[in-house]
Formats: sequence, C-alpha cells, structure tokens
Amino acid sequence: PCDGDAERSVVALQDIKAGEILIRVPVAGCLRGRGDAVATELAARLHKSSDPYVATLPANPPGLETWTPAERVLLRGTRLEHCLKGGDADRAALLVRTRCVRVSEDQVAMVPGIDALNDASGRAAPGTTLKIGACFEMVAERDIGQGEEVTHSYDDVIDAADYLERYGFAPSS
Repeated sequence: PCDGDAERSVVALQDIKAGEILIRVPVAGCLRGRGDAVATELAARLHKSSDPYVATLPANPPGLETWTPAERVLLRGTRLEHCLKGGDADRAALLVRTRCVRVSEDQVAMVPGIDALNDASGRAAPGTTLKIGACFEMVAERDIGQGEEVTHSYDDVIDAADYLERYGFAPSS
C-alpha cells in the first residue's frame, strides 16, 4: 500500500527462480487495441466506481501534460519544447500511454498487474520478460530475491527524451 504520491512498486515476497511465471493474464481480460480505442474504453471505465482494476490506477499519472508552467520551462531548447498541447491532461490517454504494453506496431494492451511493474532502466539487470500468446505472461529473466523490486524494461530502443515524452520520466542512466 502507498500513501498519497508515494512511489509504487512490486516487491518479491519470496525468492523467485529464473524462468518462473510471475503473472499470467488472459488476453481476453485486458483492454487491447489501437491506443485511442483503449483510451476511450478506459475513460468509460474510469467513471464506474465498481471497477476493481480502475481502482488500482493512479489518479495523477505521470506525463509532460501534468507539468506546471515552471517545470515546462525546463524543456526550452529541447525537441520536447513544443510537444505539449494546451488544456487539461486527459487521464485516460495518459494512463494508456504510460502503462500499456505494445503488442504490435499499432496495438497496445493494458494488462492488470503487469502495468504495475516499474521500469528497469539504469539497473544492473532487468527482472522480467513479457511473453504474449493466449495470455500475457511475465516471466522472471533471472533469480529475484525476497524483498527485491520486480522490474520490467519498458523500452530499450528509445532515448531519454522519448522516455520523458512517453512515460513521464527519463531513465536514470
């Protein structure tokens, strides 16, 4: 459990062996499709207080759209300076952009549980691999010790500015 804006993470409650399946979620149980369609479906669910998955999603997801004017000054002179659109941040769109996994060139999916893993960038070794078939399976890449944070590498092929634009943070290394 987290209070307020505390960082959320997934921590191993016991030792996990390399190759062990950490979570298996049927594809049919996920929001999946083009990003805009997933955001539309998620927006409808955000207004239903009885949706247990939605209750786990952050109220204020990270994103450049949520930056204050003083914080946006930090983007001056970068390629991200003009990427911000005016107006209020769209929570559903931010959640889709920052929490979905890419399943194909034009398809994403919001996968309960898997979307809670923090990024592995800047760490010695990633903790997990995502396998997609009839289910989304998160598999341990290496042994993970009890009490260790379980992480996933969000995207290895983009630079820090892309991370900042896409996920609302830049990797530490």
